[in-house]
Amino acid sequence: MLEIAKALFANSYVIVLDEATAPLPKNEVNMLFSFVRRLSEQGVAFIYISHYIEEVFELCANVTVMRDGKVIGDYCVSDLDQPELIRLISGVKVERFHREHRTIIDEKVLEFGGLTKPGVYQDINFFVRRGEIVGLTGLEGCGKAELAHSLFGLETIGDGQVLLEGKPYFAQTPEDALKQGVAYLPRDRHKLGIIGARPVSENITISILQRLVNKIGLLRMGKEKKHVQEYIQKLGVKTPSPKQLVQFLSGGNQQKVVFAKLASTEPKILLLDEPTQGVDVQAKVEIMKIVDQLSRQGVSAVLISEEIREMIDICDRILVMYRGSVIAEFKTEDPNTTPERILLAVEGDVRTL
Repeated sequence: MLEIAKALFANSYVIVLDEATAPLPKNEVNMLFSFVRRLSEQGVAFIYISHYIEEVFELCANVTVMRDGKVIGDYCVSDLDQPELIRLISGVKVERFHREHRTIIDEKVLEFGGLTKPGVYQDINFFVRRGEIVGLTGLEGCGKAELAHSLFGLETIGDGQVLLEGKPYFAQTPEDALKQGVAYLPRDRHKLGIIGARPVSENITISILQRLVNKIGLLRMGKEKKHVQEYIQKLGVKTPSPKQLVQFLSGGNQQKVVFAKLASTEPKILLLDEPTQGVDVQAKVEIMKIVDQLSRQGVSAVLISEEIREMIDICDRILVMYRGSVIAEFKTEDPNTTPERILLAVEGDVRTL
């Protein structure tokens, strides 16, 4: 990728990078930043558009904040800290969400025993207890996303043992997974999570239509309306009406609609693939609160993410995958669990852990 970038940008004076790191693993982000710094030293100017706050502080000298289509102001990055920049972006003071640790009952809901899919992941052995939030992180291609796809019936699962509430679990299709109590929130909500051209109400109830029809197969409108209103209120979906097309909602509210659809199925396990990706900072906090709320109701979750600080805030444990294997586990209530130590494991360095 960088060789192509060099060829394209060799004679440029100004380069615009729009969410350039969104699809990249950490090692390639570091390579990209090194490339940007080298060109910057040679006199090339960069406009770096991003919602990753940490990257702004790592790479940029100045920042222009926009909100609702208007420029709020231009600032020197060294004069700001993260909370202040978040406040400028959102227009309100956003409190950092940190989940309170509590005793998790020792009831295993999901268990893996030697699960192996050659070339993808191997010898996966871990468990998730009822109401527990387990984080799964690692470089792109480490096997974490493929593991979630396999559990939800989007890919073949391989060999080994998977138990759901102590019974063998296998799903050939997403419908099989949902029937058994496993729900999946995809990384790409536009492609796999929502139907943008349909109303909020239909997006929420599409997975549970069989529960909302009468004996002759007609939709019970009153029951559907009550269900939709209940979940709009529970999850704080901001919409002028349940009839509003989902494509016209903000990214954060679109993601809440996906959560409402999944929560409607009353799952035992939620597989969450980058649940806060592409939403604003206020929506990130609200989404983490929803995950915490569901866990308190006994729903277990496997949260797949590269947002290490967010994972420390919301998860009970964090597992690190490297080249298809789980190589490290961190308990987030341990004061020695830091982003730096987790990132070392993400890069495959477990010597000091």
